[in-house]
Amino acid sequence: MHQLDRMAGNQPNAVDLSSEDQKIRAFVGFPMSTEVVQAIAALINDMKARVPGNGISWVDPHNVHLTVRFLGDGVGLHMITPLVAVLTTIAAETQPFAIQVQGLGVFPNSQRPRTVWVGIVSEKLKELAVRVDRAAAQCGFYSEARPFIPHITVARLRKVRHWKVIREGLGDVANLTFGSFTVDHISIYRSFREAQGRIYEEIASFPLSSR
Repeated sequence: MHQLDRMAGNQPNAVDLSSEDQKIRAFVGFPMSTEVVQAIAALINDMKARVPGNGISWVDPHNVHLTVRFLGDGVGLHMITPLVAVLTTIAAETQPFAIQVQGLGVFPNSQRPRTVWVGIVSEKLKELAVRVDRAAAQCGFYSEARPFIPHITVARLRKVRHWKVIREGLGDVANLTFGSFTVDHISIYRSFREAQGRIYEEIASFPLSSR
């Protein structure tokens, strides 16, 4: 069974799941383990020391997560209900699986780096992402044309030289390791901004099969 969290109506930015008019920025994903988050936080602190200045935006370690499927910026809550039903079925048919967190790369490429990411190694995750993508499309969400590349965003760059400094300072970025953990649930999150930065809030959780 999924757990659907209903926020109190008097809270700032609360999600009223009974309202079909409310729209949110939403995605399907899951958080990292504490050990992996700590390892990534150490990397971020190291990079901050190597690349000072205003040309790079660092992800708050508290926001470290993996997005399996971005749903959109203006998602009507009436679209969430059918997706919940399908994700419940997918989760019930999927056993927990391990992922390895390793490597460092950039999007779109090393000549025009804009996003620095930590890599994910897991064939089971790719299989799950395909099923979630199909489910989202069936529920009326946009079709994702780009192939799924599992990753965890750690920074956004405005200058090419920042990536060069990071890569040279860290050495063989492909062999950086941040640990592994078992994925035992997937979730729907909403994302919004507050004074302290972007907030990711779980609104539905789907435990993977215990069989």
